Amino acid sequence: ILEQQVLSFYLFNQDKDYTNDLSKSSASFLWYQLLIDILKQIPINEQINNQIFETCNNLYKNNINQFKKDYIKEKSIELFNEKYFIRKLLNQALRTKNIQLIYLFQSFIIDLYDQIQLEKQTYQNKEILKLYYGQKLLNIQLDELKKHIG
Repeated sequence: ILEQQVLSFYLFNQDKDYTNDLSKSSASFLWYQLLIDILKQIPINEQINNQIFETCNNLYKNNINQFKKDYIKEKSIELFNEKYFIRKLLNQALRTKNIQLIYLFQSFIIDLYDQIQLEKQTYQNKEILKLYYGQKLLNIQLDELKKHIG
């Protein structure tokens, strides 16, 4: 009796788009979930942490000193909501999938994520909490959202 072992392996083709079969919103959701998982696995580098302040300083000189002074992990949600420049910069990085800028925001994204998780636990067993966030949408984007109601 002859036993044969088969070695199977898979080659990842970076040029192929593996999200073809997914709707844009599903692919985007998966992309962000993977992003959070990857960022949480990368050790936080203090030098990179300092680069976030330098990047923000170059782009938003008037606001960065106050942000740097006020920043603590526990205030990340508050700062994200209050400091327009940080929200705008982070949203732009995520919307355009700018990996370099996202990497610079690694610690802030993780702090924000962790604080949101804590807030979620606080309200998990309470009555329904309704949150609203306003955003301008193109008609085509609104139509796309309407398709997913229900």
